[in-house]
Amino acid sequence: MRKLAEEYKLDRKTISKYIKSIDIEKISVYDVSNRNFSYLDNYKSEIIELYNITKNISEVYRKLKSKISNLKYSTLRHYISKIKKDNRKNNNQEKGSIVKVSRSQIIKYILNWKYKEEVVEDINKVLEKYPVLKKYKYFYQRFKEYLTNLNVLCLLNLLNSNHEEECINKYILSLKKDWEAVINAASIGLSNGATEGNVNKIKQTKRDMYGRTSYELLRKKVIY
Repeated sequence: MRKLAEEYKLDRKTISKYIKSIDIEKISVYDVSNRNFSYLDNYKSEIIELYNITKNISEVYRKLKSKISNLKYSTLRHYISKIKKDNRKNNNQEKGSIVKVSRSQIIKYILNWKYKEEVVEDINKVLEKYPVLKKYKYFYQRFKEYLTNLNVLCLLNLLNSNHEEECINKYILSLKKDWEAVINAASIGLSNGATEGNVNKIKQTKRDMYGRTSYELLRKKVIY
């Protein structure tokens, strides 16, 4: 037996078990029938009830210790963790039909930008559940149209209307803080975009050149 153990590099007790066994195939198969069984299963309902009340594993352990003499804190912690994991898995399966669309895709829809074609059906489902998004899109499209086409009367009518959505009313209220600039933007086809663009370009150049060389080189970089 010792020679067999040395040859096959197994424990002598293992060799002895196989020699004495009648059905070798049966003992060669590992029994996993009780692998998922825990002695805490008999107290599962009580554990769940206590944890839902206290939300504290230590409290559950303290109350169960008098009933279960061989209870260990680590065993209880893993058992509760497994219960929570199973509950999350079941909830996810129940919520499998829920549609999830990123905020960026919703914003692109409202602003009429190009968004992913594969989420069109999902966005339609979201719109059915939250029809207020359609109103946001309608307001944005009218606002952009009147502002681009310099249609002051229609823009004033849109902004002076009483909207049901609080979000739109707050936006209009913020515009009225600089009302003159809004009216000028809708009535004059001029923009300070070119000026702001040049200022931004000069500031960026200044940041790029900071601490690197002289003022003269900076002046030439801005001019040329």
